[in-house]
Amino acid sequence: ASATAFALPKASRGLPEGSLAPSFGLSDTRGDFVTLEQLLAAGRPLILLFTKFDCPPCLAMADEVDRWSKIHSHLVEIVRIGD
Repeated sequence: ASATAFALPKASRGLPEGSLAPSFGLSDTRGDFVTLEQLLAAGRPLILLFTKFDCPPCLAMADEVDRWSKIHSHLVEIVRIGD
């Protein structure tokens, strides 16, 4: 399989490397409101994985990401964020 690389416009590249993430809050799958500060409270590194529920590659890796989250929960917090 081949991949096509493209550069995003400079304004779309997000925060500069090393920047602190802005505070946010979202509803989880149970409807509970969760903030970034709550996710960071355990003191472990946090991976925010942004996905789309109708994205075939995102769906294909969902079970694997959940497995990583369980296996490595003592080292890192992995949170999937989707629309």
